[in-house]
Amino acid sequence: MIDDAEIARRYPNGTHFIGADQPGHGSMATRALFEGDAVALVFPDGHELLLTPAPVRGLTDPLRLLTALLLGRRGRKPDAGAVHAPLGVRIEARDSTGRPIAA
Repeated sequence: MIDDAEIARRYPNGTHFIGADQPGHGSMATRALFEGDAVALVFPDGHELLLTPAPVRGLTDPLRLLTALLLGRRGRKPDAGAVHAPLGVRIEARDSTGRPIAA
């Protein structure tokens, strides 16, 4: 939980903050995204990528979870660093203050 209201408004409720230098960050982020949660992938210099999954509709939720399960069983190294995301994920680059970086 973020105590600063101004900072909290910048992130969806339930956002997972994961260090990009954390072993297994790819599998942690993948799991959170397929569970429908947003992920802030935070780099050592403070920059971050905010990944926000699309809202779940109808059969999408069970299919999303099944896909996550199948990806987890593929035998990938947990620390490979790749983030697998469901369709419709919005990706936003942010500076070290959590504000979007203009393209």
